[in-house]
Amino acid sequence: MTPGRAPGDEAWKAQPFALGIPSMTTKKADVKPMMKIFICPNCGRLTAVSRKKEVNCFKCGGSPMERAKLTFEAYTEMDDRQRKDYSDSWLYIRASGKRKRHDTF
Repeated sequence: MTPGRAPGDEAWKAQPFALGIPSMTTKKADVKPMMKIFICPNCGRLTAVSRKKEVNCFKCGGSPMERAKLTFEAYTEMDDRQRKDYSDSWLYIRASGKRKRHDTF
């Protein structure tokens, strides 16, 4: 219980904090992730960045990386083997998508 508040008094949660910090009732969709995961479309290397919007892979010579549909929380909970499996699956799905597009023309 917060000092000076009656038990069950939840009205304080609806008010935003000072200095523009999101309130405790801010929806998860409204908050942009601070850390983003990028993957290299050539070698599958995963990397986490905080401020960059465009990331290049240093492993395979500076090719542009793509944003992965993986949260930072999920990324940090993975071990090396799981990250490798994710990367391999991502590369396989991407390659099969390219083959399907070429087969239709």
